[in-house]
Amino acid sequence: EEKGSDALIKFHLPKLRELRLSFVRIEEQLQQKWSDGLSFSPAYLC
Repeated sequence: EEKGSDALIKFHLPKLRELRLSFVRIEEQLQQKWSDGLSFSPAYLC
């Protein structure tokens, strides 16, 4: 059983890494928008 789950983990790891990277990218973009938005108008975010 353990070997099966190991294989699953190895199979999914690259996908998980990709997901995490895309989340990080989205987060950076959001933070950029936040700092841009707050500097001139909080209403921009609504």
